[in-house]
Amino acid sequence: MQPNVNVTTSDAGVIGQPHTVSAQHKAKWANSIFKEELSAIHANIDGTNARQSFMMLKQSHEDPHMPMPDKCDQPAPDSINVFTDGSWKFPLKYFLGLGGAETWWPQRQLSEHPLSTPEIELAFHTEHTAGVRLFTRIGGFSGSSTRTELAAGIVAVSAHGPVHIASDSRVFVDSANHLLSLLKRGRECKVKWKLVSDGDLWQHFVKAVEAKGPHSVRATWVKGHASDAHVAKGITTQANKEGNDIADSTADLGVELYGGNVLKVAKLLYARHQKYQAFMIDLSKHIVEAYFIHRELIRISEAKLQLSLKHVDKSAGYTHLQYAASAQAKHLAFTSTINRYGKLIRCTPNLINIEITLRALNVVPSTADCLSSGPHMARALCALPPNGQTQTHRGRPH
Repeated sequence: MQPNVNVTTSDAGVIGQPHTVSAQHKAKWANSIFKEELSAIHANIDGTNARQSFMMLKQSHEDPHMPMPDKCDQPAPDSINVFTDGSWKFPLKYFLGLGGAETWWPQRQLSEHPLSTPEIELAFHTEHTAGVRLFTRIGGFSGSSTRTELAAGIVAVSAHGPVHIASDSRVFVDSANHLLSLLKRGRECKVKWKLVSDGDLWQHFVKAVEAKGPHSVRATWVKGHASDAHVAKGITTQANKEGNDIADSTADLGVELYGGNVLKVAKLLYARHQKYQAFMIDLSKHIVEAYFIHRELIRISEAKLQLSLKHVDKSAGYTHLQYAASAQAKHLAFTSTINRYGKLIRCTPNLINIEITLRALNVVPSTADCLSSGPHMARALCALPPNGQTQTHRGRPH
C-alpha cells in the first residue's frame, strides 16, 4: 500500500515519500480507490504490501468451472471462420499484469448461430451487423500473452459447430496443432500438465477438443498488426488482416472487465515501480562510479607517497651484535630427556642431536637493563662452547 502521506519536516529526505502537494493528493486518491476495490471483495490486507494486495484484487474469486462444448461430427472448414486474440497489460511487472481473451466471429448472426452454453458461461458478447464479439478477462496470480491467446482459443472451441481458428500467436498455433495431431491419430496426450506452463488451460483445451471432436478443430497462424504492404506481398490476405484487426481491437474489452478503478490503480503502481526501478539503477551506477573514484584517489595518493620517498635513504643502519660475558652465562635447566620417548626417537633420531645442542648452550636471560642498553629487541644472549662449534654425539647426552 502507499505510505502515510502526512509529510513532516523530518520526513523531507525519506525515499518514496510524496513531498509535493500534488503528489500527496495523488497518493491519497490512489489509496482511496485501492481500499475501495479491496473492501468490495472483502479482502484482508492487514500486513500486506501493494504487490500482495493487488494480486488479491486481480485474482478470480469464483470457483473454477470448465464447461465442455457439444459434440460435432463435421470437419473443420478450410476457410477461417473465427479470429482469436489475447491482451496482456503491464507485462513487465507480472503482479500487475491484467489479461483479456477475445474472439471475433465474422458474418455470424446469433439468430442463426446462437451462443452455446459454454460460450455464455465463459465470456461476454456483443453482436454487430458484421459479426459477433466474445470477450472475457483472465485472472489469477500470474499470466502471459500466450495464456490469454490460449484462453481465447478455448472460447472459440466452445462454440457450436466446426471451428477454424486464426491467431497471430505462433506459440499457441504450433502447440495447438501438435496436440490436435495427436488427438486426430487417437493418441493420448501423456503430459504432466502441472509441470507445463499454463498447463491448467492446455488441459482444458485438450478436454474441450476431445469433447467436440478433434477433426472439428483447426488452427492457422495469421500475421498480426498487418499492413497493406503485407497484403501486397502475399504475407496475409485482406480478409485475414481485417479479421485480426477487429480481434485485436476487441482485446481491451476483456481487460476492461476488471473495471476502470483497477486499471487506474495498476497504472499508478506500474508508474511508481518504474520510477523506483530507475532510481535503483541510478543508485547502482553511482555506487560503481564512487568505487572507481575511490580507487583513483588511492592510486594518486600512493603515487605521491612514492614520489616523496624517492630520495629518502631506505638503507638499514648497522647495529653491532653484542655477546654476554661467559661469567654471566649458565646452562639451561632440563627437567627431562628425550631418551624417555623411545618411539619418538625411532621416528626422528635427530631429536637426540637437538637436545645435545640445547644442553651445550650457555644463555643469559633478558632483563630490563639489557633491553634499555642494547638494540630494541628481547635478547637471549648465547655463549657457545670455547671452540665456537656445537658438538654432535650419537650417544646418550651427558
